[in-house]
Amino acid sequence: MPPLPPYEDTSKFYHVYLSHSYAHSFMDIHVLDFLDQSGIQYRDVSLPTSHPVFTESRDEVAYSVIRDAIAQADVVLINVGKYDEYKRWIDMELQISTTEFEKKKPIIVQHAWGPERTDESVLAHADAVLNGWERVPYADTITKLG
Repeated sequence: MPPLPPYEDTSKFYHVYLSHSYAHSFMDIHVLDFLDQSGIQYRDVSLPTSHPVFTESRDEVAYSVIRDAIAQADVVLINVGKYDEYKRWIDMELQISTTEFEKKKPIIVQHAWGPERTDESVLAHADAVLNGWERVPYADTITKLG
């Protein structure tokens, strides 16, 4: 499939929350590169990996901090291939995105390594699914859902 042309509508600024499942493997950089190359106007509202919440053992504290970050988001991106490794965080992010706000936050799930590493519980919450690391239409999906 040929790459999509750069997204041209600059009338909306999208706030994007990248799941903690992206944060420790530089996958977040790839996703942000896709968005940069697309021309979409966006702000990353994810928590930086240096944030103290990631060493927090009390779920209620982590939940509150993650909730505050997701509250700012138009869309939530989750890497489903890292579910086993980041189950605690992804489950919190899914619960927050689907139950904590008047309107559910749209969830975009990415199969970074293909569907063989997919967790069905994450897919059940997905509003859209992107496959692999090819030039997938991140901007198009965000603009449709955000």
